[in-house]
Amino acid sequence: MNLKAGLFQNQQLKLQMTQQLSQAITILQYSTMELNAYLEAKQLENPLIQVEPPKQDSLYQREPYTYKRNDGNPGNTVDWYEYVSVPTSTLADALSVQINLKSLTSFDRKILDELICSLDDNGYLRVDEPSFMQKHGLEWAQLETYIKRIQELEPAGIGARSLQECISLQLQRKADVPLW
Repeated sequence: MNLKAGLFQNQQLKLQMTQQLSQAITILQYSTMELNAYLEAKQLENPLIQVEPPKQDSLYQREPYTYKRNDGNPGNTVDWYEYVSVPTSTLADALSVQINLKSLTSFDRKILDELICSLDDNGYLRVDEPSFMQKHGLEWAQLETYIKRIQELEPAGIGARSLQECISLQLQRKADVPLW
């Protein structure tokens, strides 16, 4: 047995998870809203932290694309964004846009718009059905037809009256779509 005393050098590469690295990975996974909530919580914990809204730099602001009409008037411009997108800010707006794409009578549109206004923030239909039928002179089968029309809109499950009905509508919609 050869026991020699000596000095040996060994090279190793290790990655150590520090607290700072762990915190950075966690913060990178947050969405914008979660990050804002996290920063506000940290601001409440530490009085030395101040969260300020981001400054808007004029270099990064996008100017809307414009198109000059060729009618000889140089000041006549058209904003392309008006023609490209339809801004929808609420669920009711998005549903109204979908309703407007269908060919309906004015009475049908009125009933559907009122049903859309009866949706809560989660998309559940909160309407007193007997008084609604009496107000508009509808029968039960007619009201169900209007509710089915609302439930055919996107997103799947809209217009449900309970969680069970919402999940059932979503499963029916998924069953109709082939999974290729």
